[in-house]
Amino acid sequence: MVSRRARRLGTWREYTRRHRRLRPRHRRAGRLTSPAAAPAHHLYVCVADSPELARHLAFRDHLRTHAAQARAYAELKRTLAAQFRDDWDAYSHGKTTFVEHALAAHQACRL
Repeated sequence: MVSRRARRLGTWREYTRRHRRLRPRHRRAGRLTSPAAAPAHHLYVCVADSPELARHLAFRDHLRTHAAQARAYAELKRTLAAQFRDDWDAYSHGKTTFVEHALAAHQACRL
């Protein structure tokens, strides 16, 4: 479900027209265009109860309980954003190792 704020900020209808077929194991990411004065917003969609959503929530929960890792992740994101300003794939790939290690640590804590 998309919040009213997200609908006001972007062209949600254009986005949904292009990506109507969300299958249960797939997710879509895209940018919503914003009014001229507002920055673009990134929208990441996961199907409810999907393994990908579970990974996102596990990562979020891990960072909430490990402040030092949350600070390190924030710093990594700032560094990658400066380095890969116009390359979304490289920015995302740069976070992969950190995220995988955090998820492994989260899983180990649960055992």
